[in-house]
Amino acid sequence: MSSPCTNNRRHKKIVGTSVTFDCPKVPSGRIETMIFKVNGFADREEEKNTAFSTSTLSAHGRQWKLLIYPRGDARSGGSTEEEHISIFLEFTGSEPITADYTIRCGPMESSSRKRIFTERCTSWGYSDWILRSVFIDQQNGYIDDDGGTTFEISLQLYVDKKSVWYPCMLDEGRIPSQLFKCQASKDVTFEVQGSEFRVHSAALELCAPALFEMVEDKLQTRDGPISVEIPSIEKQIFEQIVQYLYNSLDLESITNDYEVAKNLLVAADRFGFMDLKLYMESTLTEHLLTADTAASLLLFADGHSCALLKEAAMLFYVKDPEAVKNSKDWTLVLESTPLLVELLDIATLGSGNVIVDKSKHLTAEILELLDVTSLRERLDASNLDLDGSRETLVQRLISHVDTTTKNECNKDRNNDSLKKERKDLGRCTVVHIATFSVLLRYEWVVGWQLLGRHCQCM
Repeated sequence: MSSPCTNNRRHKKIVGTSVTFDCPKVPSGRIETMIFKVNGFADREEEKNTAFSTSTLSAHGRQWKLLIYPRGDARSGGSTEEEHISIFLEFTGSEPITADYTIRCGPMESSSRKRIFTERCTSWGYSDWILRSVFIDQQNGYIDDDGGTTFEISLQLYVDKKSVWYPCMLDEGRIPSQLFKCQASKDVTFEVQGSEFRVHSAALELCAPALFEMVEDKLQTRDGPISVEIPSIEKQIFEQIVQYLYNSLDLESITNDYEVAKNLLVAADRFGFMDLKLYMESTLTEHLLTADTAASLLLFADGHSCALLKEAAMLFYVKDPEAVKNSKDWTLVLESTPLLVELLDIATLGSGNVIVDKSKHLTAEILELLDVTSLRERLDASNLDLDGSRETLVQRLISHVDTTTKNECNKDRNNDSLKKERKDLGRCTVVHIATFSVLLRYEWVVGWQLLGRHCQCM
């Protein structure tokens, strides 16, 4: 049973959150590559400290180009007279960008990490990248037969660090914990591994439909005490399910218990406590995902439709593949061709850390790029189910967007029709008023004429 202090923390009402300073940025996990072809490089005649620019290419939705000094910039070479090639990656935008980049050409590869591009510092690169004499010698593999060369730039942006997504755990949606102590009114008993757990049938009907189905028929007959045996679950885990039903489970105590967290997630999924399942998935993702557990949790998440945990485990592999490969369950991952294909995709393309303007219309193409957190946030905003694989979440959101779009189109058509009807009605009203006015004037004139005749007869 949790302490009063724990209960107070769980029932506190948060009215606002303040964050001071920017969150640290982390690698997005998404790498995009640009290819710059420069014809006739060996014959270019620029003097030292004179550069030429390539055309711009787009990567991560932003524009980039290369700034190349064929005989070096002002800082290259130092006190020596040897000519170097200076090369810089230039960002043409205005917003600050933090990025890792790699410049490749022939056998040469140079990488820089966490460089910040701004309006004042638009380019990063190397003044003494390579000796010009080495570069233009075709035998060294940099220059092709026509005197041209090709530069390959791989780029990864840094994004704001996201805290792990958690579901909204509403205490109001479950049975008050005080009812747990009311033993006399408990009318259903569940037997698990030789232990008995007594609960209220009303609590099951309201908050645990899957468990209520097990006793519903017996409740209708009520020919004696109602008792149901539940197989294939540990009694400690079922006890936590009962505590959760009565809103008395201390979720914080499970944060660092790997096996309990996994087993409780499975039980929550089995008995239909979806918010508890999602909470335990987030707990595993935030606190228990390590190099040793990444392969095991990847298999676990794939088998139980835990989209957030699966995505995080795959990204962990991309970040540190050698460490994950050394874990004990990696051999089981190798036996799953679909998982290997997904790992290859995410290692090549990254996961959907794309920035989407929420005011813009979401298309199926955009939804396919969103990460699981973004998908669940949008589903939650539309009061849709948050459980399921990533593919299920995407399809659910696509269906919702399509339905919403159709409804908006029908609403617009109805509004147009209503406006037309009102306009026509207005025209008719004007005609009727004009006609009525004419009739009134006619009756007024006729009335005066009759009155005049009457006066003459008197």
